[in-house]
Amino acid sequence: MARIMKSSPPPTALFASTDSLAVGALHWCRENSVAVPGDLAIVGYDNTEISRYGTLPLTAVNYAADEISRIGVDRILKHIGSRESGHAPDVRLIEPELVIRESA
Repeated sequence: MARIMKSSPPPTALFASTDSLAVGALHWCRENSVAVPGDLAIVGYDNTEISRYGTLPLTAVNYAADEISRIGVDRILKHIGSRESGHAPDVRLIEPELVIRESA
């Protein structure tokens, strides 16, 4: 974070690949007097409990983990039960949701 924030000009937003990393960035900002979201907006990815109940509730991308898991298990069972090899790929788009809270 220190190296990133020393860049010129410093960033105005940070997208973290997990909520845990975003919470770490929030902690660093608090310790280094960087105002969130005033100086830096922070967004996490997972929408875990930590994003909802932290000192500063974290804006996060919520994805349908339960649906993704169900689809994965269904595909595995389909492949196990099939005698055919080389199934065609089954592509599905699952739209994530942006949950806006106080960090952005």
